[in-house]
Amino acid sequence: MVSARGDSFLWYEGQVDRVRFWLTATEPSQVLSSIDAHVPAGAMSNGHGWIGGPELDAVQSWSLPTIDPARLGQRLIVVTAAKLADDQTGVRADVWVQYHAPRPAAQRVPAQARCSTSRSLSRHPAR
Repeated sequence: MVSARGDSFLWYEGQVDRVRFWLTATEPSQVLSSIDAHVPAGAMSNGHGWIGGPELDAVQSWSLPTIDPARLGQRLIVVTAAKLADDQTGVRADVWVQYHAPRPAAQRVPAQARCSTSRSLSRHPAR
């Protein structure tokens, strides 16, 4: 997105979400167990839960290590498995990646910057 001035950009953080769906004859809890056994190296479980019990609907998420801290933030995998009316299990997998857009040099805090504290002394006494 271009700002009012043509020579500068309005930078922002965004999140990319990729979604995939599939069907299987496996129970929802078994789907999550199988995926849990095959997540990428370094993935850490954020926990799991159920709606209506593990035989009906199950969800689990994993955090992945950051691979490019300057550009990419948090990475998550979230898998939901739900029992369908035809006795199959519907599976939805979401992968979320937070993107940090690069900033022009004029918008960056210099590495040599230090914190400082300042006070303002009022010339007018409090009423």
